[in-house]
Amino acid sequence: NAACFSEGAVTEARDAVAHMQWIAGPFIYMCTGGLIADTDSSTDIPYFLTANHCISRGKDARNLENFFQFNTPCGDTACGDIFDTRANHPQELRTLGATIKATNRTSDYTLMELSEAAPAGSAFLGWNSTPVADSSGTPLYRISHPGGAPQAFSAHEVDTSKGTCSSWPRGPWIYSTDLTGATEGGSSGSPVVNAAGQVVGQLSGGCGTNVNDQ
Repeated sequence: NAACFSEGAVTEARDAVAHMQWIAGPFIYMCTGGLIADTDSSTDIPYFLTANHCISRGKDARNLENFFQFNTPCGDTACGDIFDTRANHPQELRTLGATIKATNRTSDYTLMELSEAAPAGSAFLGWNSTPVADSSGTPLYRISHPGGAPQAFSAHEVDTSKGTCSSWPRGPWIYSTDLTGATEGGSSGSPVVNAAGQVVGQLSGGCGTNVNDQ
């Protein structure tokens, strides 16, 4: 439960990350994403970062619904399901619709601008373009919505001893070891932040022959 951790990087990310839902055909899909700051600190343009394998088409972005500040108190184990979320999450903490500004399958990112302003109390994450993929031991943190559940926290560290998958070369991809918590389906796209709370990437997922032990 993300509410049980108070590291500075985590506190900032809790107010930036949202649970994402959108409809494509007969299905509801879900991922995680987060608000990211503009280069002009005086603006509050609601730029929103997630993964390309989550959303890459304009028609999906247009019906994207984001659920911000979707969390539970520390010690509360109630999760519900995505239908409970749609029925009960406060309307003032939701946004509807987005426009894709940039997306790339090779690096697995999508940057959008939300069609509505970020809810009150939201944070915009800073970012750092300094590469960390070859900096073994660098601490990384994620707030995500695994399985569509309320915010979960996980801590990791860059691990250059890990083997790489052929389609995910080290450098464009950061390989890390889980230290606290973990991620699962629904966590994809969550911002990966450093100890200063700056975005250094977004979650693609796991690869290899033993993805449950990485």
